[in-house]
Amino acid sequence: MTPDSSSSSSLSGYSHILKNNGLSIIRLDFQSLRPKLDILEFEAHQNDVLVLTETRLNSSISCDDIAFLNFQQTFCCDRTNRLGGCVVIYVREGKMQPSDQISV
Repeated sequence: MTPDSSSSSSLSGYSHILKNNGLSIIRLDFQSLRPKLDILEFEAHQNDVLVLTETRLNSSISCDDIAFLNFQQTFCCDRTNRLGGCVVIYVREGKMQPSDQISV
């Protein structure tokens, strides 16, 4: 799975900054995360930051139910009152702290 063209273009302006800081980021629009965990596991090993949108997590599977070796979950927003949505961000351990900022 590769990021869609809109995610590629939205990150392209910052790619040189991210590469200079040694940070690789990928945004994936999953439209339901659970059946695609194997794809995410593959992408996780190739990137430092994973930004997952449209994961459609809910009360039956929450952000805390999904963990990846050597990654910490830094942000999760479940949608509980309707279908769709949810954003989860994972950062490779040791790459960034929540207080870190990248200057653009």
